Amino acid sequence: MCASLSNLKSYLRTRTLDLWIEQKNTEREPGFRRMILQNNSSRLKLRTDSPRPLQTLYSRYRCDRAEAAGTYPRRVKYINSPSCRFCGCPRETLSHLLEDCIGTWAYGDQHSLNSQTLASETPSALLKVAGFDSWIRRTLPFNTRPPSYRVQATLNQMREERKQSRDDDDTCQRPTKRKRVVIPDSSLDNCAFDTAKIRRVA
Repeated sequence: MCASLSNLKSYLRTRTLDLWIEQKNTEREPGFRRMILQNNSSRLKLRTDSPRPLQTLYSRYRCDRAEAAGTYPRRVKYINSPSCRFCGCPRETLSHLLEDCIGTWAYGDQHSLNSQTLASETPSALLKVAGFDSWIRRTLPFNTRPPSYRVQATLNQMREERKQSRDDDDTCQRPTKRKRVVIPDSSLDNCAFDTAKIRRVA
């Protein structure tokens, strides 16, 4: 005797649900992503500790999709000339800017920035790339200005939080002198001790 389609659907649904519950109860090991995130030395853990806009910009630089430098701004018509805007090299690429360009040597030496920075994936590397991108946007000319992005706002917010935490640490370390007000109590006039010595902390 053939089972109807609705009976077959209900059987498959209940069977699948039972198997899923059984697997969930027997599975004690954490998932692969959770296991990686629990490892403090993993690259994924290091990247998740940084704000999302910095991670996005870092990934754009790694795959040559940065809107301010390299070959990508030529594709989207932010820059018309293919030559380097610093030194006039026939082709401006990210590896050229990070390694060979004389216009970025001083910045790279000052901030310890080179092409190896794009391989470390540490929070400091993400900050270096974000600072380099902001400097490129401020320094170099564009035929069409790239759209505003969240990296600068994130960097400003991080600076404000760092400054706020420093100010909080300074106020915690310096003890403040409490003001004391002497309040004489007339009901204690007949007592043996001096009422002028009774103090209340304001």
